[in-house]
Parts: sequence; C-alpha cells; structure tokens
Amino acid sequence: MKNVFQMLFVISILSLAILCNAKERTIGYFDHNYNGVYPGFSSLETVYKRLGKPLRVEAAGGGWNYVFKKVKVNFPGGDNSNVNTIIIYNDYEYIDPNGFSLGDKVNDIGKAIGVDPGQRDMTDIKNGVICWHNGQTVTRIVLPYSFYID
Repeated sequence: MKNVFQMLFVISILSLAILCNAKERTIGYFDHNYNGVYPGFSSLETVYKRLGKPLRVEAAGGGWNYVFKKVKVNFPGGDNSNVNTIIIYNDYEYIDPNGFSLGDKVNDIGKAIGVDPGQRDMTDIKNGVICWHNGQTVTRIVLPYSFYID
C-alpha cells in the first residue's frame, strides 16, 4: 500500500511540474477585409451578397471552402457560422496590408517582414497575413481571423 501512495505522490508532483511549466499561448486577432467580407465576422449570407454565387463548395477539415473565381472563403464548421479565413489565389490587383500582392518575389517579402523566404509559408505576425509561395513568387495570400503569434 505504501508503494501505491508513493507512486500517486510522484505522479502528482510530475503533473504539477508540467502544469507550472505550461506556457499560455498568445492569439493574435486581425481585422482583414476582402470586398466587404470580414474573417471572424461575416456570415455566409454576407459572403453571397458581396461575392456572388460560388463556383463550388468543398469539404475542408470539418468545415467548408466556398470557391469563387479569385478567392476561397473558409467556414470552420461546428458552432461557428462566421468566415474563418480568406485565401486569395487569383486576384492580382489585391494588395495586402504590407503592400504585397500575388506574383511578388518571395525574397522581397521575406526581407520586408523579417521572415526566412525558405520556409513553406511566410507569416507576418504583426499584420496577420500569410503568404504561400512556390519558392519564387507568392501564389496565395491568406487572411485569417486569428492565429497563434508565439
């Protein structure tokens, strides 16, 4: 019986140590807008009013992507009925908060926001913009409502 109590005591101490060392994550929330559609706030009704009828709707990790000619609008599903993310893939006139657009050179963006352009994507945590690229140029600009910034 003594061994059982010793084991429970050790488990309790280890659990407490883990909890004390756990770091609380910091979430950044961003105020993006694409043609009147706001991640975190706009409903599907607003998306239809602002962007028209989608070309198609795709399942996406428990939610849905509404695919339009120039953008994909993601809804996370579940209880959240607001836009989660906007992915710009065919609007070369769109300029992000940093002044960048599709087709811009990855090295230029990396230098401007202080991110290694060799990464799979480049995230600007100040403005909440994510740039996907092909190694040379930006192919997608992602406007999320929120993400971890630490």
